[in-house]
Amino acid sequence: MRFLLRDIRYGIRTLSKSPGFTALAILILGVGIGANTAVFSLVNSTMFLPAPAIQDSDSLVAVGERHAGIPLPLSYPDYFDLRQRATVFSDLISVNDYTFSVSADGEPERIQGSIVSGNFFPALGVRAVVGRTILPEDDQRPGEHPVAVIGHGFWQRRFGGDPNVAGRTLKLNGQPFTVVGVAPEDFNGPDAQKRRDIWVPAMMSGRMGPDLKDVLTSRESASTSVIGRLRPGTGIEQAQAEMSVLAGGLASAGRGGRLVEGIEVREWNRLHSSGEGLIAAFAVMAVVALILAIACANVANLLLARAGARRKEIAIRLAMGAGRARLVQQLLTESFLLSLAAGAAGLLLSLWATDLIRALILMGQPDGDALRLDLRMDVRVLGYTLAVSFITGILFGLAPALQSTKADLIPALKDGDHSAGYRRSRLRSTLAASQIAVSMVLLILAALFVKTTLNQRAGKAIADDRNVLLLSVAPGDQGYSEAAGTRFYRSFIESVRAIAGVEAAGAADAVRVSGVSGDARVLPEGDGARAGAEARRVSAQVVSSGYFKAMGFPMVQGRDFDEGDRSGAPGVVIVNETMARASWAGEGIAGKRLRTRNFEGKNGPHLQVVGVVRDANDRAAFGEPVPAIYVPVTQSYSPHMMLVVKTGSDPMALLAAIRREVSALDPDMPASDFRTMSEHVDRLLATERQISTFVLIAGALALALASVGLYGVISYAVSQRTHEIGVRMAMGARPRDVFSMVLREGVKLSLVGIGAGGVISALVTRVIESELYGVSALDPVIYGGIASLLVCVSVIASYVPARKATRVDPMVALRYE
Repeated sequence: MRFLLRDIRYGIRTLSKSPGFTALAILILGVGIGANTAVFSLVNSTMFLPAPAIQDSDSLVAVGERHAGIPLPLSYPDYFDLRQRATVFSDLISVNDYTFSVSADGEPERIQGSIVSGNFFPALGVRAVVGRTILPEDDQRPGEHPVAVIGHGFWQRRFGGDPNVAGRTLKLNGQPFTVVGVAPEDFNGPDAQKRRDIWVPAMMSGRMGPDLKDVLTSRESASTSVIGRLRPGTGIEQAQAEMSVLAGGLASAGRGGRLVEGIEVREWNRLHSSGEGLIAAFAVMAVVALILAIACANVANLLLARAGARRKEIAIRLAMGAGRARLVQQLLTESFLLSLAAGAAGLLLSLWATDLIRALILMGQPDGDALRLDLRMDVRVLGYTLAVSFITGILFGLAPALQSTKADLIPALKDGDHSAGYRRSRLRSTLAASQIAVSMVLLILAALFVKTTLNQRAGKAIADDRNVLLLSVAPGDQGYSEAAGTRFYRSFIESVRAIAGVEAAGAADAVRVSGVSGDARVLPEGDGARAGAEARRVSAQVVSSGYFKAMGFPMVQGRDFDEGDRSGAPGVVIVNETMARASWAGEGIAGKRLRTRNFEGKNGPHLQVVGVVRDANDRAAFGEPVPAIYVPVTQSYSPHMMLVVKTGSDPMALLAAIRREVSALDPDMPASDFRTMSEHVDRLLATERQISTFVLIAGALALALASVGLYGVISYAVSQRTHEIGVRMAMGARPRDVFSMVLREGVKLSLVGIGAGGVISALVTRVIESELYGVSALDPVIYGGIASLLVCVSVIASYVPARKATRVDPMVALRYE
């Protein structure tokens, strides 16, 4: 400890004598550590932090059907059976997330909520801030207790924070419910990152709409998330053993002919870190780790260059009997002081970086989604930053310390050649080239992802998409029957078409950016007669008449749907060009028919093909157009539809008129999610935009670090070669010769890094090739452009040191020697 304290004091004095070097090293390392701390804050929030307002969340587990090690939802009868028979849980709760139509003291709207078991709030230890929560007695018999607990945000937004809200009535999906309480402000349910505005008892499911009428009795409806609280002293292994036994009973009950494969028990706090989320977290951590590696390489290079100025000091200490291990300890102490200071700077930088991360995650998200991002700096984040700082100190400090203590005593004591160490350091050159290589890899990845996103955006947006308005209506949530819902769609579309400024209007069950191959299976007429004929997997969509006109998709053959295509009339279908070519080799559609086949192998009735529409957004996620069929909503009813309105000017100016038309048809019907087609496409491509933006920021940060590091290395090299440069100029070298010599040094290092980075990029991009759209993994324009950019950056980074070298006074340099 005596030696350590002495080394710390000496290290502080040494670093304070070189404030420029110290500040540059702390800045470079602080950026790398700050980026890692910010990303870890996100990982900590989604993987480790307990859900707010929930008591003893460490004892919660997720229970569900086993699928690749991830618990999937069960049916409500499965949950009920487990609740009756399991002994390892003190409580077992059910959660079924749902979108409600609500009307209360204002315009109707659609909100996110959950249908929960009666023990939901007591089991989680959550108390109401106003009134009471849902209790087990509210969840005994179907339809008996229409009560609801509302979220704190909804209470403030719709009821103005009225302390007497308990007892007020609101309509959910057209049914009256009594508000019994308000949840705490920081409570969103077990999934703390998704806002929930309301909770109702599971026994009220049958009154929520036709899609939930059988949820309490059907084992085919596997939509219930199950969460258990382990009894004290019970571990996950014991719970898993019991669930494996109980799964046999569920399998014997069956689920629509499909048996339950098994029951998986998993820690709840880590449930959302599984699968794709876990892979994404590791990928993001790997990218910021590369940035930290570049920072370490930069500072290691600075230390190696700085070691030239300390050659005589180290040689004297060695000559006086200091052991090499003792000197390495001293030099590592200085490195640790740098890394700890950089860790403190990184914590400050991470405060800004977490805001950037939050903005990236919320990019393209509708209101209410992912609003709870707790990126706080808790003990875990601070511990991670401290650990990273220590590891960083070893990474950038060990190699320079070992190399610096290998000094050749006689030349070093004579101080004969200041530049020998610089010229002979392969490690320094390797580090400088490696950071350029890593920067090139990140920049190429960023360019490929950005080009993919731009291609997707350009290829899938319709013409004049800013003048197309989208909104959602859900008569099924209001309890409309199929006939009543069909009449509502027809009346609503006709009334919207009559609004001044509307050029066309139609509806679809979903307005896609890309088609999904495999939505349906069809057999063109003739194929079904052959034994063993295989149905074709196609994209399928339910639409109304006028949809294609509103979207700007022209009919190539035949007609659009019309009033004659009603329920009870012969079934009709419209196909896209790709489907027509694949099924009938480009023949006319006159007399052509097809039939659907369900996943149990049963064929449906024949459908008459009445039209062929141009290939539009019927594309697989990253490929060519896929075969697609369109069926009329009047013959294939959907309880939720999205209205598409084509206008001649700004569509948002028509919001009030459209809302009036909805209210005239049904005052309790919410028309929600208003957005232009451009906003819709941006939202659906939000994930791609997030990836490309993140990698682009990471690449730019890596490039900035690499350029700063290259500048620092060349600057120190020039300072250590003052005598050599003075000799050259005394012997007749011109300033431009010296300038070119230093400039070539930087460009040569960058070219080596560019070559290595190009090879690595070619290997890495092969792995992600399937995720690219409209751009080759080896796009020569991108590779050439990034290489040119790096050369330019290296020239800029070397320019100032090169200019400094031309100002060396030979007389001063030789006199110094």
